[in-house]
Amino acid sequence: MRVIHLLQSSGPETSPTALAAMADATAMMGDARVILIGGDGPRAQARDAGLAVDARFSAPGGRPLLAYPALVRWLERFEPVDLLHAWSPGAALLAALGRPGTRQVASLSRSSGLGNRATPVLAGSEGVARQLRARGIPGGWVRKCPPAADVSTRIAAHPREAVRRRWGISESTRVVAVLSDPPSAGDARTAALAASLANESSDAGESPPTRLLVHPDQRRLTAARRRHADLGRPPLTISDPAIRSPWRVLAGCDAVLCLSPDADGALLQWPLGAGLPVLAEAGSESAKRLEALAYGVVGGEQRLARALQRLHEGEAPEDVVGRAPTPAEAGFDPSRHQLALQDAYASLAAAPRRS
Repeated sequence: MRVIHLLQSSGPETSPTALAAMADATAMMGDARVILIGGDGPRAQARDAGLAVDARFSAPGGRPLLAYPALVRWLERFEPVDLLHAWSPGAALLAALGRPGTRQVASLSRSSGLGNRATPVLAGSEGVARQLRARGIPGGWVRKCPPAADVSTRIAAHPREAVRRRWGISESTRVVAVLSDPPSAGDARTAALAASLANESSDAGESPPTRLLVHPDQRRLTAARRRHADLGRPPLTISDPAIRSPWRVLAGCDAVLCLSPDADGALLQWPLGAGLPVLAEAGSESAKRLEALAYGVVGGEQRLARALQRLHEGEAPEDVVGRAPTPAEAGFDPSRHQLALQDAYASLAAAPRRS
């Protein structure tokens, strides 16, 4: 089957983690091409995630419909096309207009923008699936299909010693990765306050303080650093843009703190795959998933600080956060994701179109 994957360059669908899941799911799925609509920045992100982009068409003003003429001409040269797979609401609209007679399916991590268009949908979470059905898309056209990357293989390619050497820290320094989606959106002050409280309360002798791994553009990072410095404390954060691609940094970490926003909670697959204790800000999608799994620590700064303190003092992670589920037990299974795509190509995409 010849499949065209259609990506929009803006939105959560082209985050590095989403692109990694897409690359791993489609790597062994036969004759496929990837088209990117919009700016060239995500093309480098796709390359970093192992996803080759075959063509890119600009969308002036961020309007994907303006790429319509170029897309149609490209598809005409690439005949025959068996199926168009859109990975965002805007891409689904463009696919429907550009190739109305071609079978189509959409993978979506959000429900807005699709309306009640007659397109079979693979929803990234049960919440998105419910929202799509509520918008009028028939239940039989919507399936839950959580994106899942080959996390363990990706993380293993970046050994702990090499990651920590790049940061210039010793093995005795405990590092907590701060994850959100997008990676710079989480409030650094929440993480900084929790870590500061944990370091103040810790009785782990002369061991180095816990450090936070953050994105250089983390929201309110400057304010968090200034407050910490004003108190005369040693550096609290390690800034590394590579945290955008968690598989490049998590081997060097000792725990993970998930902050809002975090899209549909798919970030959890990375710390679970790395075997790291997970903490989450109350109210985040990751927190909801952790509570459903009866795993991890969820709460505000005080509760998170206490958990970080216990980990810093050497308490067994299982005593702090519980027994860690595997990514597959938590619903993140790359083999299952790939099978779901194959099944969709064979059944959902072949379903009769609504009138």
